[in-house]
Amino acid sequence: MSDTDLIQQADEAFANRDNVHGLDLLRRHVELNPKDAATWHRLANIEEQIGDWSKAGKAHYHCIEAAPTNPLAYIYAGHWLQKQGQPDAAAAAYSLAQEIDPGSLELWRSGNTAQPTAMRCREANRHLRQFMSQQHRDLFTDNDSNSRIARAVWVRTHDQPLTHVRPDFSPALFFIPDLQQKPWFERAEFEWAANLEAHADVIRQELHTALQQSPQALGIRPYLPEGMQVEGKMAALVGSDNWSAIDLYRDDVINEPAASLFPQTLELIDELPTYGLQQQPSEVFFSMLQPQWSIDNHYGLSNHSLTCHIGLDVPDECYIEVAGERRCWQHDKLLAFDDSYLHSAHNQSDERRIVLIFSVWHPSLNEQERTDIQNAFKLRARWMKSRRDKLHQLLPGT
Repeated sequence: MSDTDLIQQADEAFANRDNVHGLDLLRRHVELNPKDAATWHRLANIEEQIGDWSKAGKAHYHCIEAAPTNPLAYIYAGHWLQKQGQPDAAAAAYSLAQEIDPGSLELWRSGNTAQPTAMRCREANRHLRQFMSQQHRDLFTDNDSNSRIARAVWVRTHDQPLTHVRPDFSPALFFIPDLQQKPWFERAEFEWAANLEAHADVIRQELHTALQQSPQALGIRPYLPEGMQVEGKMAALVGSDNWSAIDLYRDDVINEPAASLFPQTLELIDELPTYGLQQQPSEVFFSMLQPQWSIDNHYGLSNHSLTCHIGLDVPDECYIEVAGERRCWQHDKLLAFDDSYLHSAHNQSDERRIVLIFSVWHPSLNEQERTDIQNAFKLRARWMKSRRDKLHQLLPGT
């Protein structure tokens, strides 16, 4: 009997209301065709309705295995996990669906989504927002539950309406209310700025020496990696050397081969209040923008830190625009801004532009608030890392 015959016979059995036989035929089919995601999905739903509840979880699990990039597989599995009394695992499934397709949990708003799917998407949206928001709040005791960081917003999973005072201000990931909100910060506001600017030529000399003598050790990379999903004009820079970076720190980790070529630069960086989840900075890099290229309007991730640029190789006709205000880079001078505001960068010259970029803590945050932010990010990172392990709750006996 062919695989198609099993499906056809199952359809006939269900049409004749012989549900037990139809269910058995579907089970036999997926045993023979473990990569048939559509039938695993169908089987999971039928198991929920008329079959075995635990076998439904197993079918959802195998549907994800067969279609790991289909967000609906995770949404349906998450719904089963919720009904099973597994809110943490359900949130993990919904979060993975959102990661694959940020719009998947909003399908219920379209009006043209099938009712069973719309219902699950709406519930997934509600559950993930409530779960993740409460997870953040649980970090804080009653004594500090009204602190600025306790009231911070994880933008993509917040459970309350969110509005900003300006349409050009929109942190993409994490927003702290009551911080001073302005696009630009002046050099005079930072006690460390004068010393850094006074030693900018040291940074430039180390960079030029490294580019001339040890280019292979620098690990120059496209700033937007190949395969990154980016919309609009920024898509032209994905995987492109027209906007490239030399990392000294990336994702809280030092780039040892490159860093060894910049001892004085790193000494200067060590004296700054750089933002990071650990003791070291999260990100320090040289940004290189080729002639006649622009970085289109975009928003940064959070207002808890400020982005700082030191101009190193800066031709004329190069500028950065933040919240509609245009400023030109200058040799050895600091530009500091909140990248939660809409911003873009432009090199309209015929030469390469290079600036050193790093982030510092927002100056109004105290030490305890900085620690609370680090703990919030670490908690979420651990949870995100554990999400796929939580899907084993779909399998009987786990």
